[in-house]
Amino acid sequence: GCTWWMHRSITMILLFVNTVLFCCGLGLYRFQESKDDCRLGRSLVDCSVLLMMAAIIMSFFSYFKYFHGFAFSPVLRQIQQATRFVTKSWRPPNMLYVTDGGVQDCTAILQLLQRKRENILLVLAASDPTDDLAVLRTTMETTRHHRIASFYDLKDSRRDVNALLDDFKNSDVHFFKMGIRYGWSEDEPHSLGILWIVKNRLPQSFARQMVRPHLDEEEIVFGQPKDYQTSESDDSEDPKADEELRRMQQEQLGGFGCCDCCHRWGNCGRKFPHLTFTGYMWLTPQLSSSLCRLGHDLSHSAVMDIKQSLSQA
Repeated sequence: GCTWWMHRSITMILLFVNTVLFCCGLGLYRFQESKDDCRLGRSLVDCSVLLMMAAIIMSFFSYFKYFHGFAFSPVLRQIQQATRFVTKSWRPPNMLYVTDGGVQDCTAILQLLQRKRENILLVLAASDPTDDLAVLRTTMETTRHHRIASFYDLKDSRRDVNALLDDFKNSDVHFFKMGIRYGWSEDEPHSLGILWIVKNRLPQSFARQMVRPHLDEEEIVFGQPKDYQTSESDDSEDPKADEELRRMQQEQLGGFGCCDCCHRWGNCGRKFPHLTFTGYMWLTPQLSSSLCRLGHDLSHSAVMDIKQSLSQA
């Protein structure tokens, strides 16, 4: 912690001095009482601007020994990010900006493709109510851009793989799969693989299902589905709230809330299963249970297909 503040103190003092010079100079220039004050104010503003420009320029050379402190300034880092600056040096920079991998790949399969894995199961939970599969298409384009692999339709390799994605959008299937051909150039050794995709969607066969009790240990271990009629235990402290929930359908559950009572009072936000960003961060117990059941049921057929494929290999 002490070392961190020592590194940041250089730019903090520099930016403080720069702000003082600019404010004093601007005050003398705007409210001058004589020409000398006006001239002094302009000089202070000019010094402030030159000092800031010098700090920005030196921040791009923070790999030098005496410029290390400029890499720890949040203000200067924002400027470097805006200019898309990337350090290229024999020595790593003192500060790295680590962001979410979703900037390039929201599916997390790009690394598996780089490792040339033969079988990949992708559970796609991106916010995509219309099943456009934009996140998957972006990953596929990135894969082609880096010449890692190409994709094809397993049923007809002559068919454009984008047509396969359009078929999934217009169908009611629980999953689909596509072929992978690793290797790009003709003389490069190549291998084949399969990508299974299970997407967060609500097929017609799962529509209009009534809200069920919360997941419990018995259902998770033994896989016995429950509803409010067959459930013997009642973990609800509010029987009235429990009665109102059992009359709701799963796709009526709103995504804005922190507890099950929010589904009775307001029940606003995008509905199950396509919630908003904050809806996925603060799931109510009922939404969490419903999403777990949906994911389990949707992925079952894909897992069975993978097992069959592995047994035949």
